[in-house]
Amino acid sequence: MRKIGLIIATLEEIQAFHNKYKNSFTEIETKPFTIYHSILDNLELYILNSGVGTIKASIATTILINNYHCDLILNYGVVGSLTNNLNVSDIVFVDKIVHYDFDTSSIDHVKKGQYEEYDSPLIEVKQKYLNILKNLFPKINVASLASGDKFLSDNQTKQSLYHEFNTSICDMESAGIILTSNIFNVPSLFIKSISDSSNGQSNIEYENNASNVALSSIDILFKTIDTLNKEYYFIYQNNKIILLDLDNNQIGYIGYNIINSTVLDVVTTKVTSKYQGKGYAKILMQEYVNYLIKNNLKTDLTCSYAINYFLKNNDLNKLINKVNNPSCSL
Repeated sequence: MRKIGLIIATLEEIQAFHNKYKNSFTEIETKPFTIYHSILDNLELYILNSGVGTIKASIATTILINNYHCDLILNYGVVGSLTNNLNVSDIVFVDKIVHYDFDTSSIDHVKKGQYEEYDSPLIEVKQKYLNILKNLFPKINVASLASGDKFLSDNQTKQSLYHEFNTSICDMESAGIILTSNIFNVPSLFIKSISDSSNGQSNIEYENNASNVALSSIDILFKTIDTLNKEYYFIYQNNKIILLDLDNNQIGYIGYNIINSTVLDVVTTKVTSKYQGKGYAKILMQEYVNYLIKNNLKTDLTCSYAINYFLKNNDLNKLINKVNNPSCSL
């Protein structure tokens, strides 16, 4: 069973988490950090309230990896915007992180913000899990983040970081998390919500917005966790519902034609040979049914597997427009 560590920095963020998912987690440790635990189907989840700053975040990451053997570190929380292109309540996935207040350039001529083991000040987030987020939520912004031990309320400083490192958001924990997780060769993933703008009064905006903004990204966080638990996810592309594993390999797909604004025709169900016989065709068909219901659609049935699936489930009769001759196989 895989183990995932979730780092949440502030009380506002942890409260938003609890408000959404009461009684789902058990408190297992309070010193030096409060840690909550939950067992899902295929994973264990450890939620740690780290407090603010890169040092606490680094210690928290170490504890989750060394003490609880987590093989993925998630960080969820609020950030400040460094650009007018991102506004309060926007949700952002992080692709690169710079520890902007780390600087040894006066003695070793390495660029400001750059650690000698990296080729650039901007440290890249591991692509495997970031690609899952980008596939699951293609409309969510992806941005680079400047991280350091100072709450940035000065708009001039924000603009300077934006231009110096080409970063669009800022926080006080992510550098500690990615640097530490990389030392232990454990991937990390960052889901952020913007609490203060690039040109407003950041401290006042943070106080007014942090709790509500933290809550706004909870659904995305838990859909991500649910995906990791199921070990597969769906994307919709070119009249296909495609099922992918967590390495972003295709398990199978359903293909359909659009007949009109209220009717689809499911024409094929395919499962890749290595995944056949494991129930994935049924999982695909269940997703197709959910899509029909969610969008108030009916379906024609051309695919032989779909015909068998629908006709064996009397509850699905209301979704059938007509049955055509079968023309597909697994």
